[in-house]
Amino acid sequence: MPPILGTWPGTKETGLVTDNAVRRCDNCDFYKLGNCYEKHLVADPENKKLLNDDGKSIRVKPNWCSNFFEIKSGGLTWDDLSFIQRSWQRLVEVFRGSV
Repeated sequence: MPPILGTWPGTKETGLVTDNAVRRCDNCDFYKLGNCYEKHLVADPENKKLLNDDGKSIRVKPNWCSNFFEIKSGGLTWDDLSFIQRSWQRLVEVFRGSV
């Protein structure tokens, strides 16, 4: 299942965007030396033309991204960031007295 925060209009199954996405493959845990090892992207039928000979990764460019992006900083996912964002908004509402 794709993360809650920020889905892309790329490929149907994984949202792979190849035109200068805001999030970038080169900032993702799954990106290594121009290849993506994320299992959903590897299995996506629309990405078969990008599949490497090993069958375990696809060729990507640093400025591409998908719905399965995971920040390199300790594996924080977009679900985690979405939770943090909702929690922060709730705190702001409480302190403003709107709750």
